[in-house]
Amino acid sequence: MRLPSRIGLIGDVHAEHILLQRAVDKLKSRGITQFLCTGDVVDGIPNGGGDIDACCDILRAENIPTVSGNHERWVIRDGKPWNDLTDVDKLRPDTVTWLNDLRTSIKFETPAGGLLLCHGMGDNDMTRFMPDAPDAEMEGDPDVQAVLADNGVSYVINGHSHRRMLRRLKHLTILNVGTLYRTHDACFAELDLANKTVTYFDFVDSDVRQETTLQLP
Repeated sequence: MRLPSRIGLIGDVHAEHILLQRAVDKLKSRGITQFLCTGDVVDGIPNGGGDIDACCDILRAENIPTVSGNHERWVIRDGKPWNDLTDVDKLRPDTVTWLNDLRTSIKFETPAGGLLLCHGMGDNDMTRFMPDAPDAEMEGDPDVQAVLADNGVSYVINGHSHRRMLRRLKHLTILNVGTLYRTHDACFAELDLANKTVTYFDFVDSDVRQETTLQLP
């Protein structure tokens, strides 16, 4: 699949169906027609009013390529490591099927080179780097090394850490989208490969209030 130059980016969703719809609506109002999502659709704030079925409905209706995060793996396939995660029996059967079918990573072609969508790094959904991680630490990670060895990948779009990040390692640009999780500086982004920018949009009290544009390295 070949992506256009402008792409809407949705980070870890965590059942935030209202913020997800507002992010999609905002990006569509800016002319965005293609979106990507880094997964972790399940497991939101306890009693926070989130709706996982509604999140999946939005992602499916908008045909948004979405990867599986560690929370999908825990809830749908491997078993919950602690009890307060999503009870799979409370999800609609079609939601469970859709979540179970998500891949751990997806490669795309873009006008600016290959792009890898993943949750952590490559097929490891638990790889996590903070924005201040030294280059040497990241380059020494085996999952990063595997992606760097793939000369067909120029961009990585990921999540997991809930911390937005824009880094360059050798030929690879890594863009962490952050999360829609309302207590973790909820945000989403627009990637413009033609102009080599990424614009982050912040939620303030569930409304899109701020935006910051960064130049791609």
